Formats: sequence, structure tokens, C-alpha cells
Amino acid sequence: MYKRLLSVLLAIVFFSVPVFAGNYGGSVTSEQESAIDKVIPDSGIWDDAAEEVNADSAVWEDKYTKVEADALLDDKLDADDTPIAPITLEYKLYRIALNEAYTGYIDCQLVISDRSDYDTPVVDVDTGTAQTSWLAYGAASDSNEAWSASGMPSTDVRSIIYIGANLTRGTVYYYRWRSYKHGDSGTATDYKGGAICL
Repeated sequence: MYKRLLSVLLAIVFFSVPVFAGNYGGSVTSEQESAIDKVIPDSGIWDDAAEEVNADSAVWEDKYTKVEADALLDDKLDADDTPIAPITLEYKLYRIALNEAYTGYIDCQLVISDRSDYDTPVVDVDTGTAQTSWLAYGAASDSNEAWSASGMPSTDVRSIIYIGANLTRGTVYYYRWRSYKHGDSGTATDYKGGAICL
């Protein structure tokens, strides 16, 4: 490899000499050709280099093709896979930001859709009517607790998690949620929104 590089550098220097010497015509004499052949014999150096580059390209192309094929296979295997996606709602953050005043028990509404206008929701759930698949991270217990049919204490809840959403990989989903005083949906706060893509 180094010999080839040295040969190429010598050739460049050799071709440059006539230019700097004032030979701007660029023509190569038979003596110069003979000297070049001595420095870089016609042994297929350039062909060898080209073959190496092509070989390397072929190897990378094969690797890329394999990676691409594996990805396509994974996509096919996952095509029918609708994973359960947990949605975490930062309740305490929004409670402080919105200055929610009540200190009683709360419930939560959640809407998930693949449309940003929520025209066709894939999930539309409310802890006031269905407590399954809901968890609340409580400050007192320092753990995730199952949602109570009586609501959850608003001052204790740090975050709310919904684990019942069946979502398709690669699809962007929009979600919005709001909390309200248990038993009184008329006290619901403004919706807070987010997006998720698996």
C-alpha cells in the first residue's frame, strides 16, 4: 500500500517539474514517458486499486442489503403487532401550572387518536367509569397504585399512567387529557396534549 502511494506521489512530482520549469505546454516527451514507466511500471496498479475499491463497495453493499432485508423482515413480523403503549401524564406539573385549587379526589379523561383533530379516537376513556389500565404514582406510597373507583387524592398524585392503549408501530398518535373533581366532570380542566410514536 505504501509503495503504491509513494509511486503515485513520485509521479505527481515528476509531472509537476516541467510545469514549474516553464514547460506550460503540458506535452510529455518520450524520455519522460520512459522515466514514468520506470517509476510506475505498467503492472496494473490502478486496476488493482479500482478492484479493491469495487470489492470494498460490494462488501458494504452486501452488508447494507442484509441490514435492509433484516429491517424489512422485522417490519413484516411487527406488522400484526399492536403493542400496549403506556401513556404517562404529568399531573402534578400541570396541577401547579394551572393552579388547580381543589384538594379532594380526582378522575381523569384521556383521548388518543391518529388524527391531530381527534376526529376518530382509538382510545376515549375516563377513570370515572372504567378504572382498569390506570395507575397513579402516589407521593405517600412512592409507588404506582391502581386507580380507585372513588378517585385518587389530588394532592398525592404525581403522575397518571394509562397502560391500555393498543397502538400500531410507526404511527404517530396524538393524545389529550384532563382531570376533574371526582363525581363532577363539569369541573374538568383544559385539555393538555402530547404525541407518541412507537
